Amino acid sequence: MRAVVRVVLAVAVALGALVVDSAESQAQSRSLQSGPAVRRQLLFRSDRFELAPLLGSSIAPAFKRSIFLTVTGRYHLTNAFGLGVNANVGVLDLDTSVTRNYADIRLSEPVQERSEVYYAEHPILFDFHLSYVPLSGKANLIGNHILHWDVFLTAGVGGAMRSSDADDVAGFSFGPAIGVGMRTFVSDKIAVTALFQDYLYSSAEAQRYCCGIAAEPTPVEERFRSHVVGSLGVSVFFPSDVRVSR
Repeated sequence: MRAVVRVVLAVAVALGALVVDSAESQAQSRSLQSGPAVRRQLLFRSDRFELAPLLGSSIAPAFKRSIFLTVTGRYHLTNAFGLGVNANVGVLDLDTSVTRNYADIRLSEPVQERSEVYYAEHPILFDFHLSYVPLSGKANLIGNHILHWDVFLTAGVGGAMRSSDADDVAGFSFGPAIGVGMRTFVSDKIAVTALFQDYLYSSAEAQRYCCGIAAEPTPVEERFRSHVVGSLGVSVFFPSDVRVSR
């Protein structure tokens, strides 16, 4: 009789172990299915501030090419979303080939028929924006060094201060501002940053005064234009510690 009892108890214990193991396996399977696809991921942006000094230039301008010192400040709410501001301060304005060619043509005209053209310059461009990171990844270099990179988009509202000797061309404009950029992290807190910003607003780029000594200004018509600035520089992130996902 005792032998039978021992056999029954052994079978009961074995069945109980199987049931517990099956339950643990199912729980682990559900945890893996509901959990993130990538675990222990480095969150280079999440809950960090970014400060980026950049050197930029207007791209494909009509009459004046502006060289900018750009400063970007951004707080990353998550690893994907952030709030920031871009400030572009013009430090130098260069004539484009169109402006130089027109200056040569004016010099060949008789003085009494000669006209003057005053162009708009952009001492300040700025925007407040929301940023989003749709793409990110890493690249293996020679050895064990890994570079992490991301592509980000920005959208917000911007402003532009225009200066000129012609009052009809100078002024201040508001409009939408969009951008795209790429960061390559060379360390936990330093990244090389490329940024393209597009400021969209109504403006007149030049005004002609005709002709001779008693020249009178010709009417100008403002148009909704795209003003693109390309910049390259370095981003510094702080605090210096990078968070790690679960």
